[in-house]
Amino acid sequence: MKKSASILTLVVLVVIIGLFLFLQKPKFNVDVTTTTTTTTTTTPDETQLDITPPVTTPPTVTPPETTPPDVTTTVTTLPSTDGGNVVTLDDNNKTFSMKADETFLLKLGEFYDWQPIIDNQDVLSREMDIAVISGAQGVYKAHKEGTAKLTATGDPLCRQSVPPCGAPSILFEVILNVTSK
Repeated sequence: MKKSASILTLVVLVVIIGLFLFLQKPKFNVDVTTTTTTTTTTTPDETQLDITPPVTTPPTVTPPETTPPDVTTTVTTLPSTDGGNVVTLDDNNKTFSMKADETFLLKLGEFYDWQPIIDNQDVLSREMDIAVISGAQGVYKAHKEGTAKLTATGDPLCRQSVPPCGAPSILFEVILNVTSK
């Protein structure tokens, strides 16, 4: 009990000394020189003091000169395997050249629910009534000379679960330039 009373006394003493030092005026002089521009305007009714801050001009920053990137479209032939031409997710945003009556298998995988759309069905369309392997979205055939864009939106399969996941959809797109036979 005696020990806690002496600790309390010590704490009170430290607080009092701290307040005393805080309230004391500093015992040293600091010479601070400042320059201020003032404009005084006097009117018959009152005296007005207008202090105008100095005007500073921000530094000029010049960005380094850059040249725009070289944007070119590379046209390649359809990738083929032993079973024929196959377009996969790795071919996203590519442009392919193919001949009329050529076909390819669209195989984007089975981890997304794919919805392929062709913008020019006269040039390219899906062959109906052809069974495809798991992870494939169909066999497509070129009909005549022209250009077609195949776009497919893939929604993650987990969006069909309860509760649905928040994984984003992905977009797949290829351009097909069809030439005559």
